[in-house]
Amino acid sequence: MKSVAFIACEEYFNGPSGGGNDIVSDCFCLNKIGFNVKLLVIDLNGVIRNSDNGEVINPSKILENVIYFSGFLSAERLYKKINPILFINKKIINIKDVHFFRELRFEMLTGINKNHDSIMKRELLIYQNCDLVLSYNERESSLLKLLRPNINIHTNYYFNPNFKPINFFNPIKRLVFVGNFDHYPNLDAINTFVIESGDFLLSSGFYLEIFGPGSLEKINIPEHLNGVIIVKGMVNSSIDIYRDGGIFLAPIRFGSGIKIKIIEAALCHLPIIARPEAIEGLPLVHDKSVYLYNNRAELSLLISKISSSNFRNSLEFLKISQNAYNSIFAISNPQNSAQNLRATFKSIGL
Repeated sequence: MKSVAFIACEEYFNGPSGGGNDIVSDCFCLNKIGFNVKLLVIDLNGVIRNSDNGEVINPSKILENVIYFSGFLSAERLYKKINPILFINKKIINIKDVHFFRELRFEMLTGINKNHDSIMKRELLIYQNCDLVLSYNERESSLLKLLRPNINIHTNYYFNPNFKPINFFNPIKRLVFVGNFDHYPNLDAINTFVIESGDFLLSSGFYLEIFGPGSLEKINIPEHLNGVIIVKGMVNSSIDIYRDGGIFLAPIRFGSGIKIKIIEAALCHLPIIARPEAIEGLPLVHDKSVYLYNNRAELSLLISKISSSNFRNSLEFLKISQNAYNSIFAISNPQNSAQNLRATFKSIGL
């Protein structure tokens, strides 16, 4: 059996942001195509340890057939310690998200410099030093191919084998937002939504529940919207969030990478309202499998439309939910993820 040295950033290993789920997904697919996975973590100083017993690992002693980096930072930390050309192993990276793409969007929206040029140079250098680059996002795969045609990049969509979707379609007047609020795109998204649309909720009879870890105190809710916008915080399982039904809200204005929560909501049959940026890279289509809005006026019309109980219980609304499920399940399932990974590994002789 071929073997993989799987290297993840220590702080993301089983972390609250979803990083733990990414690792589970990747390891499941690697096992599925016949690889034995050795889990390693790398700290901020580039020290590698065995995830099971904490034993320090000398990079020159990594003898597995493949070094598989879980995210850009894990590769950058190791490459600062040792020249990548010294590795005889095949080097593969699952990039999770393109950091400089997110920072560029932030700069364009806010005018605040996030040094996207510097980040882009760092990221592209890492990708060029890998035999294979995997992305969870087709939009970002296309972007990287355009910037660096010599990068060998393939899209392999996220799949969590531990997530067991159930049909929770129950179109009540409940909006759901899920995110880590130490991640600034999520904080920006919810605070912008409250400013632009909080009063729409008040007049329409909807309420919004906000779930997730992080800096919840930075969510700004006006006093008159208390009880309409409710911060619930962390829960043990996302299934517990979707169980009561309602509509999934994704007001992300900038971001990148995996759309874990949108994938999960679609697989649980929750209809989705989103900005176009929130669903980039996913096969969801406006008015067929998702409702998209670009500004406050469009969102106002959308909320007015779905506030009608006749519409929420209509065949059209049910079809939106079913179409989203079908579209996401087609790409986010164990057979698809494993088959894609097997094909891309064969392209580099594995």
